[in-house]
Amino acid sequence: MLSQSSRYAIRACCHLATAGEESWLLCRNIASDLDLPAPFLAKLLGTLSTEGILKSARGRAGGFHLARPAEEITLLQIVEPFERLSDQTSQCLLRSGACEEGNNCGLHESWNGVMDSLIQFLGRVTLADTIGSLEGGSNS
Repeated sequence: MLSQSSRYAIRACCHLATAGEESWLLCRNIASDLDLPAPFLAKLLGTLSTEGILKSARGRAGGFHLARPAEEITLLQIVEPFERLSDQTSQCLLRSGACEEGNNCGLHESWNGVMDSLIQFLGRVTLADTIGSLEGGSNS
């Protein structure tokens, strides 16, 4: 249901969180550790930095690290720059464009329910929760 960009972004943020709040990791090292394409990951990390999820620094001691503690970053904050989920609740699955007030498609209400549930889930699960589930034995 989430794009590859969002999945890679979540994986990279988990990796940064497990490295520690003050650890700076280079994009190429994250890409290598996670077996992800470095140029694509660089764009994702740049977006997350622009959105205030990550901090970035150039130079020998540079790289990326979390801008806030993992307990304060939700999965919704990580995926929203790539998915724009809040915009999708009005998108029609059956017609081009958006469903219109009073002229919704037959799937509009059900789809909105699915999207609302996804948004609520992603909004309540933090990066710390995600790391905790990984450490609990359920590996990606």
